[in-house]
Amino acid sequence: MGVINQHIGDAFDEYPEQVQGGNFSARTTMPHASGEAYFVDELAHRYGVNPDLVLTWSLRKAFQLQKAARTVTNPDYKALEPRSLLNIKSDFLKQKNAIK
Repeated sequence: MGVINQHIGDAFDEYPEQVQGGNFSARTTMPHASGEAYFVDELAHRYGVNPDLVLTWSLRKAFQLQKAARTVTNPDYKALEPRSLLNIKSDFLKQKNAIK
């Protein structure tokens, strides 16, 4: 359960790490506001709604709208996944391959 909670927390902070040339490096600066605040602000501003309304949306809907908005404004946009999610996927694939 802790891994799931960590992933949900990381999901709000889209750039928990920086990727340069395929190598991960930890971020060395603190954000001015929380990832959640930026997330809500971005969606409220983009769709012209009250931030309180954004908070009622499902995370799935909110993330899809955020991705759509960013893709429209930047066709080369590619969201980074938190290392925690990449590790979960990697472990899952390793287990699947070991079963064969």
